[in-house]
Amino acid sequence: MAEKVRRIAAHEVVFPDGKVLHQAVVEYLGDKVVNCYEFTGEVPMCEWKGGRIEVRR
Repeated sequence: MAEKVRRIAAHEVVFPDGKVLHQAVVEYLGDKVVNCYEFTGEVPMCEWKGGRIEVRR
């Protein structure tokens, strides 16, 4: 069975280069980040965690 994309939203998403996205979604496939974006409305099938997500290599 193929893995499904997991979407988690937070107030801030911080990247290793210092870039910060606000009110953003991080999409995971397994343990890898496959997409990140800011949002302005509801995102289907998304878990809201609040706080901060730090993306690391």
